[in-house]
Amino acid sequence: MSAMESEGRVSQAKAQQLADEIGGHRQRSRTGWRAVTHRFSQDKGALAGAIVLALIVLAAIFAPLVAPYDPIESDSTLRLEPMGTEGHILGLDFQGRDMLSRMIWGGRVSLPNAVIPVIIAGFISLFLGLVAGYAGGLLDSAIMRSVDVLLALPSVILAVAIAAAMGPSSRSVILATTLVIVAPLTRMTYSATREQAESEYVTAARAIGVPFNRILSRHLLPNVFAPVLVYATTIIGLLVVFTASLSFLGLGVSPPTAEWGLMVDEGRRVLSVAPHIASLPGVMIAITALSFNLIGDGLRYALDPRQQNT
Repeated sequence: MSAMESEGRVSQAKAQQLADEIGGHRQRSRTGWRAVTHRFSQDKGALAGAIVLALIVLAAIFAPLVAPYDPIESDSTLRLEPMGTEGHILGLDFQGRDMLSRMIWGGRVSLPNAVIPVIIAGFISLFLGLVAGYAGGLLDSAIMRSVDVLLALPSVILAVAIAAAMGPSSRSVILATTLVIVAPLTRMTYSATREQAESEYVTAARAIGVPFNRILSRHLLPNVFAPVLVYATTIIGLLVVFTASLSFLGLGVSPPTAEWGLMVDEGRRVLSVAPHIASLPGVMIAITALSFNLIGDGLRYALDPRQQNT
């Protein structure tokens, strides 16, 4: 009997030690995020990308206030006027519409087309990747084999086919890109979850009887979220170009809506006469994509544990 009591006391002591380790891990996590913020602020490239992106987003949000003209209002007497035209600093397009106003308003379509699919796919991928990576077994096999099927399909052709089947609209672009990126995001989440599932803090949580859903939400998710966030930020930069390409092909919004990819398509028809009509939205697409990539690089540096002591 005394041996059983002694064993019970040892088990309780181990459980308490494991609980203390979990508490310490949470405290280190809170401290770590403050360090991440500080390290990100030291990256000049990431800060530059964040500032530029903030300006683009703010201009798009407050387009009715900052745009000098209605984006679809035309003046046929000023068709194809170049940059520097009085009252129209970036010139006018082939229908006499102000280019600056159309670029500002275009951000209201182009940015959501790139960001919303990542947000939707991110939630789906975090759920599927966490469950498959931690649960294992048949559930793991069923989820990841389905993901493998999606990864085996050519992503560009799949997106074009979906968008074409649904008809030209922002909704079709968002749905098509969401289905394309959910598979790689799930694979990334799954890999990060498998790596963390055997960690000491997860073993400690299981040993003291922490429920399955709590382990996923309180222990695995905060540690899996960082690499997924970096990957998702980089994907947004790619989607800025990709969704603009769909609009360029006529699968996005319809004229006369202002959208960067559609503006490039309209400008190519008069490229030899007025190159600014196609080049300006093209430059905006490149700047926006580059800003997201710089932010992603900054997050990767800030969230890399190997940089903690550098």
